[in-house]
Amino acid sequence: MDITYRPAKIEDLEEAERVAQKAGNELRVRHGARPSPAPPPVAFPKCCLAEDPDSLWVAERGDTIVGFGFSWMTERFWFLSQLFVRPDSQARGIGQALLSKTLMQAERNSATNRALITPAYNIASTGLYLNNGLCPREPLYRMAAPAHTVEQNLTHTDYDVTLIPPWPAPREWMAEIDEALLGFRRDLHHKFLLGGIAARGSNRASRRPRGLCLHLRPWPRRPTGDPTGR
Repeated sequence: MDITYRPAKIEDLEEAERVAQKAGNELRVRHGARPSPAPPPVAFPKCCLAEDPDSLWVAERGDTIVGFGFSWMTERFWFLSQLFVRPDSQARGIGQALLSKTLMQAERNSATNRALITPAYNIASTGLYLNNGLCPREPLYRMAAPAHTVEQNLTHTDYDVTLIPPWPAPREWMAEIDEALLGFRRDLHHKFLLGGIAARGSNRASRRPRGLCLHLRPWPRRPTGDPTGR
């Protein structure tokens, strides 16, 4: 049966994230890591779908979603957030087709910087990205700690720690930090997080804000319900 591609709809997101879970777990388990017990949350994809309906794509075989591609943009920066293909449908060109669909967003908005993050052991997808001009630039190391541990280390005699007010009050000073560190604003993300996903936020300031920290609520665990794209 032929594969069809179309923009995602809000009712597709739960099934699309189950595809992400299956593909991601197959890759993780194959490399000795633990499988994820639940699909990724749909809250941020929903937010991005409302912002740009052409930034999320699904691949279908009949009535079944077999692949999902999702990107977002801020200013001239384009980011591939998700690209997953069901394990039993990989190596058939679906990942390339979905990547091409998501890259149309970058072309349409004249992106000057395109990026994504993928595990170093995800060799097949790295090859796909290389073939599309997305080359490895720098290693990233993930660190995690309980919120109370982070809070204990935020104290400094030269800085005060204060709660971040609801959006959009902190828009400009948060944009100042983002532009200094990243070169672009992240209004979409801050609006999303401070609109209910973050339990609370704090900033470190002397005379003006110097940094920020968002404490995220734990994602709800759901029953088990995918990232290789080739």
